[in-house]
Amino acid sequence: MRRLIMVLMAAVLVVPLVMAGCVQNTVNTAENDQKSMVPEAVRSKYVSTDGFLQQRLRIMSIDKETLPSGLLQVQVTFRSERVGVCSEFWSWFTGDNPYKIEYKFDWLDDKGMQVFTAAGTWKELELMPGETMRVQSVAPNARCKDFMLSMKEYGE
Repeated sequence: MRRLIMVLMAAVLVVPLVMAGCVQNTVNTAENDQKSMVPEAVRSKYVSTDGFLQQRLRIMSIDKETLPSGLLQVQVTFRSERVGVCSEFWSWFTGDNPYKIEYKFDWLDDKGMQVFTAAGTWKELELMPGETMRVQSVAPNARCKDFMLSMKEYGE
């Protein structure tokens, strides 16, 4: 009985020390809260078939603009939601910190048909926990009037 009490006391003392050693390596940000920009926001529909990616990545906004050349430019802002001790431990255990994803833009014409281009390839991106990232793409030609962004975990 005495031995059990000693083990429990040791565990009570050691667990907080181990948890304190699991410091989360996150990205902190500061920005101007008096925005003077007026982005042209895109209403979006997000379809996720990957439960892990859905919980780890949050799309904050999708903005677009037509450049003076007449080409459509799109910017997607998203944030890594992987913060906290449990996420950090899991990342250490699985070796996926920083979090790696792949993304690609597909361009569509005014009838919704895909415009095939050499630029429609998967690109790799790394995100630290809590990091906000923006990805941009410019339509390859003036026929492109809409887009679709695809994302997946790296290597899947």
